[in-house]
Amino acid sequence: MSSDDSDHAETDATDAAFPHENPNRPREYHGARTLIVAVLVLAAVAIPLWLTLGRDGGSSRTGDLGPAPRPAWLLPTGLPADALPPDDAVGRLAPDFELETLDGARFRLSDWAGHPVVLNFWASWCAPCRREVPVLIRLQDRYRDDGLVVVGVNIEEARSPARGFATEFGINFALPMDFDGSVTRAYGIGGQLGPPHTMFLDADGVIRAIFRGQAPDAAFEETTAELMATLAAPVGPGLLPGPKALPVALLAAAGDEARVGAIAPDIVLVDAGDPARRWRLSDQRGRALLLIFARPNCAQCDDELRRAVEAAAAAGVAAAVIRTPAAPLATAAPYASLVWERDSAALFGAGASVEYVLIDAAGVVEALPADEDVLAAALAARAGPG
Repeated sequence: MSSDDSDHAETDATDAAFPHENPNRPREYHGARTLIVAVLVLAAVAIPLWLTLGRDGGSSRTGDLGPAPRPAWLLPTGLPADALPPDDAVGRLAPDFELETLDGARFRLSDWAGHPVVLNFWASWCAPCRREVPVLIRLQDRYRDDGLVVVGVNIEEARSPARGFATEFGINFALPMDFDGSVTRAYGIGGQLGPPHTMFLDADGVIRAIFRGQAPDAAFEETTAELMATLAAPVGPGLLPGPKALPVALLAAAGDEARVGAIAPDIVLVDAGDPARRWRLSDQRGRALLLIFARPNCAQCDDELRRAVEAAAAAGVAAAVIRTPAAPLATAAPYASLVWERDSAALFGAGASVEYVLIDAAGVVEALPADEDVLAAALAARAGPG
């Protein structure tokens, strides 16, 4: 976005452009009758909310869900990745987080680096949220195939009311559940101004616009169109391949590069046999794995790749071959055939024509064999105890 767009880049709920019925707009009340009515209205909202928060509420996942450190390999140059201030967040990097979604899946914001993101904070009891959600659904429908990701972070609610809200409106985007409010606070949201809050992130994860309170549909549509116009080409609806942040439970043990004894950095790659399918390294935990990176200039290395795959299979180790799309290897040994991705290879230090990374069942780098002989020795050393 250009600086000329600052007129609507950070919009307050008190702005005259917003609907007059926005309950976030400050009002003055005078007289005992008005005070009594206000107390009754507050009780009518607060008591059901308090009751629902006590039921069907907690996360079923283990691990430290909430705000998460973004690995150095995913940080744009010169941008801090800490919590946002309550004001003046435009132009700063959106804090990373990992939460469980309403349907029990994992959602990590940094997984969607490269995609424009509309990040909406909402609650089912919030009347402006109900009026606002239809435009979010339309935007996700309109721009999904170009790569837009709409995310609705639920603020401190139980599953039941959130699920009812999602079903009622037919929501078509991810709904991470901020059960303890830690992510909401990391984004500087709180105080007297209630939801909704919506932030527009560019492909680098930088906040380019903020709407506090319900905004007109036209403002959402215009800001999203400007965000999408920053892409040189559509990036598609799927998760982009490349380096990713590890799940929070593993991130503390990882370094900024692959090294023996450290948790292997996470990557997502495209399945060579099915371009619509994504293969994720952190999903392979529970079994030993040999990554075999074959650089694009390795046109005559099929024999070496085949020998490595067969040696891994003989040692009870799964194999994944990462190279530019090519015909399957002439071997019956099972292995994953994945598409070469430069940034992922660089993360593992892949510089030779063929590079090996041996990872144990816990996701720890067990060896970085320099050649076939060293690989054979590493596999032989672990073949006995398994």
